[in-house]
Amino acid sequence: MAIDPAYERNHQKDWPAACESALSRDLFPIDRQAFTFRPIEVLGIAYGIKLLADPSGSLFSAFTETVRSCLSKANQDAKSRLLYRFAEILLEQGNNELPRLLGDQISFEMAVVIKWLDTQNTVEVSIDSDLVIAVEDKILNDVAVGKFDLKNVADATLLLIALEESIERRLRSRLNETAIVPATDRDAARLVEQLCRNFPLFARQLQKRRKDVKQDGTKKRLPRPTIAMVDEYDVQDAFHAILLLFFEDVRAEPWTPSYADNQNRIDFVLPDHQLAIEVKHTGDRLTQRHIADQLIIDARYYRQETTCKHLICFIYDPNLRLKNPVALEKDLASEDDDFRVSVVVCPHGK
Repeated sequence: MAIDPAYERNHQKDWPAACESALSRDLFPIDRQAFTFRPIEVLGIAYGIKLLADPSGSLFSAFTETVRSCLSKANQDAKSRLLYRFAEILLEQGNNELPRLLGDQISFEMAVVIKWLDTQNTVEVSIDSDLVIAVEDKILNDVAVGKFDLKNVADATLLLIALEESIERRLRSRLNETAIVPATDRDAARLVEQLCRNFPLFARQLQKRRKDVKQDGTKKRLPRPTIAMVDEYDVQDAFHAILLLFFEDVRAEPWTPSYADNQNRIDFVLPDHQLAIEVKHTGDRLTQRHIADQLIIDARYYRQETTCKHLICFIYDPNLRLKNPVALEKDLASEDDDFRVSVVVCPHGK
């Protein structure tokens, strides 16, 4: 029905009637011989109900309640519960959170289902990008060594789609490493971190302006004006220009933290990737302790007051004032289910 509009028109009356008949039977028999114990069938009917049934009608509400009941009365394995929950999301269009899943605890069968759900455009579901990477690794590795068992056509279909999408996304991601615009949030974060690490080279090169061209009004061959990274504002302006080479939407966001003496800070946000970038210059005042204290405040702000999911703090230390930049990067970096903090100090001192 979803693919062939003509089929949908021919069977618009037959489908709801068949669903009503199915719902009139014992939905959770002891012998488990009902469609409710076949989660892919439940999901298939959910698609049909969504296409043909009146959302305010009794059939729609009755089937939605049946799907909810499946979560407590039908199969309790992780794969089935995931498909039941997706059917519920498809019908209700409300909270799109799936059950919490950990990448290192997922079987091959579960990995295939999660990847398939990630490919569905009918409804948006909340699947963590790191989890998608983990299930792709599982699928590609297990298929490569023949470590899988297909029990039916439905499982084979899910695997085919999941495998094709995994390979295509990996290839696209590799290509985007050399492209202008990153395709995924992870690609964007990697690119920004690389820009931070290469910034000292950029700043140094800016000081090497040409002297072999005469300037207007003079016969002297003078070095052309440039921007010196004297303070945080210089670094911010330069880094803003660099970001615009790679990202179409870069927003300079002002805010006033408690440590800024009522002075607005300007940080950068890439809304397409829910990524915030904070730029600091050690100058002649900031110590390692000061930076650590400030970053705690900054991370709390971005976690609680914005929609950003990742904060990258770039600390430019041209005079190598920080005693242990590696420790600073490791100690201040953090990651949980909702928010990640990355720290890049450049250049590194001894």
